[in-house]
Amino acid sequence: MVNILIVEDMAELREHARQVLAKVIETELNVQTASNGQEGMELALKTKPDLVVMDISMPEMNGIKAAEQIWQSKNDTKILFWSQYHRETYVRSLGRIVPDDAIHGYLIKGESDEKLEIAVRQVLLDGDPYIDPIVAGGQK
Repeated sequence: MVNILIVEDMAELREHARQVLAKVIETELNVQTASNGQEGMELALKTKPDLVVMDISMPEMNGIKAAEQIWQSKNDTKILFWSQYHRETYVRSLGRIVPDDAIHGYLIKGESDEKLEIAVRQVLLDGDPYIDPIVAGGQK
């Protein structure tokens, strides 16, 4: 069984991500969701999912701060940031807090379902980082 946590403040995007993930992951899938960063961080620390698909801009706590809390707890959960932001400042912030040995990804939200599928396969199934080509130049 693969355990996934989707942290996204918009309900329709949480459901959309769930549907895409169900197509990509061919084993039994347990998907939990959270509607804000604080709730997502607490759920990730409690349940230690295999993958968190997390927005960056959310109420309560943004995704970067939530990821910092998750990684500081020595939790080896893989995090795929799924964000509408591709500005260089966000990418630089991400590069500062992502541990060098963390498996992670950064995907521009809404680009295409195919990119989300590729990112999930690469991060979760292949164990390789996925950085959206749009932001790759600013990472670390």
